[in-house]
Amino acid sequence: MDIGFIKNVTYSLFEECKLKYKKCNQFLIDEAHENGALWVGISDTAGIIFISPSVPISDYGCIAHELGHGAHEASRIDDKKGEGFADAIRYFVEEKHIKSDWFNKAKSAIKDSSVLVECEWDFLVFKEMCLSDKFNFLKPISQRL
Repeated sequence: MDIGFIKNVTYSLFEECKLKYKKCNQFLIDEAHENGALWVGISDTAGIIFISPSVPISDYGCIAHELGHGAHEASRIDDKKGEGFADAIRYFVEEKHIKSDWFNKAKSAIKDSSVLVECEWDFLVFKEMCLSDKFNFLKPISQRL
């Protein structure tokens, strides 16, 4: 399991759900970043992910989470569900490919992810909601109900 694998399976999930997303141009090991990973959008189409050297390979699902922030940036104008959306991306990537400690604790640890709650923690429901525009936060403000 490596960064390229996580990136590819996450992009495949975006494609399957017909989500717009920003591509990650670079993954940088950043000693100043104490733990985890961080998405930084650098343009309308791209971003960079900074990764702490302390992130174990078994926790590379955090990269899917950060790529989720890139998809969220590409898909919306303004909202407050970015963290929940990124959690959902990580959850579904891990469900299919990794099942890390984070994944095993997610249902009890993530209480405020309205995205995962809205789709009932089910990828097929999540996908259908993406395809049918039921996630209001992915629409421009002018198109929201």
